[in-house]
Amino acid sequence: MSVLSRYWRWVKVDSFGKCKIQEVEAAKAFVLEHFAELDRSECHAQIQRQLVEWHQSKFSHLAEVCLCCFISNQIRNICLELENKFGQNHNFTSDEIFPLVLEYAPKSQIPTLHPESLSSRILHNFAPEKGTLSTWTNRVVKTDHKIKQFLLEHGIEQITDWLILNRTSPGKLQRLLSDFQRTDTEIKKALELLNSYHSVYRNQLLNQRQSASTKPYPAPTLEQLGQMAKLLSNVCEYSPEEILEQLQNLAKLLRQERIYRLTKGQVKIQNIETLVEVDSPGKIDSETEKQEDFAVAYRQQIEACLTHAVERVIQGRITYYQGQKNTLKAQQKAQIKTDNFLKALHLFHCREISMSQIAYQLQFNDQTNVTRLLQLKALRNDIGRTTLKCLCDRVFKLAQDYVSPDQILDLKSKVQDILGEEISKIVDRHSQEVQTPLEKRKERSQLSKLICQYLDESYNFQC
Repeated sequence: MSVLSRYWRWVKVDSFGKCKIQEVEAAKAFVLEHFAELDRSECHAQIQRQLVEWHQSKFSHLAEVCLCCFISNQIRNICLELENKFGQNHNFTSDEIFPLVLEYAPKSQIPTLHPESLSSRILHNFAPEKGTLSTWTNRVVKTDHKIKQFLLEHGIEQITDWLILNRTSPGKLQRLLSDFQRTDTEIKKALELLNSYHSVYRNQLLNQRQSASTKPYPAPTLEQLGQMAKLLSNVCEYSPEEILEQLQNLAKLLRQERIYRLTKGQVKIQNIETLVEVDSPGKIDSETEKQEDFAVAYRQQIEACLTHAVERVIQGRITYYQGQKNTLKAQQKAQIKTDNFLKALHLFHCREISMSQIAYQLQFNDQTNVTRLLQLKALRNDIGRTTLKCLCDRVFKLAQDYVSPDQILDLKSKVQDILGEEISKIVDRHSQEVQTPLEKRKERSQLSKLICQYLDESYNFQC
């Protein structure tokens, strides 16, 4: 694939949060006109400097479009990299990350920068003289709050073991190990290990490292590990390799405690049988596995039932409009109302157009007619009720695989209340979204996305 194609292939998410790639023909023609001879990876910096200059001088809006496309490709690559590095061990895929960082747009829309978007922040703070757009995008994305929070919720914090150990005081380590009911001997060994690390690694690093440096803390050298082993020789004879493994075990526990604290307990600390002695990782608790399996299956059922409810309620509305129309004139009138309903629903949820603009497009007298046509409150309440009925049946059946027989009767009485609260939250988010002016909306609700997804897949709307 051409290196230049990154400047005209726009990576975005659709209304269902799925990653899509759209070729922007105008951007392609613009790039090939100005940069055809620079189709080499080493030319990115030159191309980006020129595009930024044109973007800032308003030479062409297509310069911004090309930069947006390049940024979106780089963001996608970062998401794939995170999945490749952490996904299998921490149970997530890049599909879960894409909606957090990529722009949403309808099928035909060309790239535009929304003021509060990640892409906008990347471009507006990019300085070509300080590095490439790839490097800058990588840095901004990996330090973005949503990405850091997502990774934390999956038990990942992107700081090195050596920085964690550097920042851990002996007093803090002693308190943590006491909380884990370690013996006095185990605590003493761990403290001596940490002190030897601080004496050798931290002191040497402070002498070498600039105060404002942002480079990752490197792993201890073989020489440094040997010096630590020498300091610990009065306790036990360790090889440099054993010291390294023990330090990593200690950092692993500290990392888990830190993640547990930062996520307010949403991510559980795994039980590590040995903190200082070299040993294989402990087995994952079977109850935790069950909870995780149920949580995944439960979320899938919510999505499935919502999707089912959206389709059923919209189809029910159409059937109501078209039912029992005996004359040709009545049938034609019903068809016009059906078409207007679907078009208004699509304009509102997919194109994010205001009621007044929809009224103008449908040639209504005012937006009150649109409000009466859509009846959004009734629509979302019907979707909520249909979802709840579907979900109660499915979740109760699902839960029976995860609870003991004596818990089933108690569970049945609680399921509807718990699920009712969950569905109410989804419906309320849609209600809040409808009442919020377009320019102040930050993110579309789950229900809006599903309605849009259904309309896009079921009807052929001309944008």
